[in-house]
Amino acid sequence: DDGVFSEGLLVHVEPSNIFTVLPRIVSTPTTERFNVLFEVRTTGRMWAYTTRDYQHASKYDYFNIKELPWRDEGSSIACARDETMAFATGLKEFEFIFCRFDRAPTSYVLVLYIEDLTASFDGYVHTMEITVQGADEVDNDYILRPYVTAGPTIDGASVTFQQRHEGYVYGAVAPEADLHQ
Repeated sequence: DDGVFSEGLLVHVEPSNIFTVLPRIVSTPTTERFNVLFEVRTTGRMWAYTTRDYQHASKYDYFNIKELPWRDEGSSIACARDETMAFATGLKEFEFIFCRFDRAPTSYVLVLYIEDLTASFDGYVHTMEITVQGADEVDNDYILRPYVTAGPTIDGASVTFQQRHEGYVYGAVAPEADLHQ
């Protein structure tokens, strides 16, 4: 045999569905519930779960996220939604209920997987961090969670939010690498 192998070629496969508005948390998560707002390109289905374990979140992709042990005892999964979540295009808000979040302030990773209605394992996975304050520890919360509306630039960024009660808001800008330490 006298053939020659070529070097590998990078091939990009377009996912069957993508977020046209990235997911963001709206209202303050409690120990039992939170809401996510997003928009997708096409009608489809969603699988989603939260975990405290960043390594757990990174080992699931579109090939195995549909088969997660959603409610197994001892699982690090605190909250989940499965394929029964069919949705249409347009801005949508989904409520995650019956969660098992810790009472003390705790960070979780929310993993969202979306695809079109063919369910061909060709969708898109998005992860984001959420912080749950715990129901009894909060004396004020957000009706609309903060999100960036302009910028960022070297001069700053604009943030929009709505609090439930009058009070003070404190913020800081930090490199993304510092957020996961």
